[in-house]
Amino acid sequence: MRTTWTEKKSRLLRPKTSNHLGPPRKRRHGTLDNRLSTKQKIEEVTQLFPYISPRAIMAETLRVLDAADEAQHVST
Repeated sequence: MRTTWTEKKSRLLRPKTSNHLGPPRKRRHGTLDNRLSTKQKIEEVTQLFPYISPRAIMAETLRVLDAADEAQHVST
């Protein structure tokens, strides 16, 4: 059975759960502190598009956007 694009997207957007028991890990703060570094990171990832799979592109794009959103919340 083939999966649809929306099923794939929902799997990528769904937060991963961990079987780790015990205290939660410390949240790491990314190095994306300003708009310039965010733009540089996006350009860096965009240059890799011809070499990686569409699924990896989507996952990496969502990760970068999440980090950029977190950096924006920290700076405001």
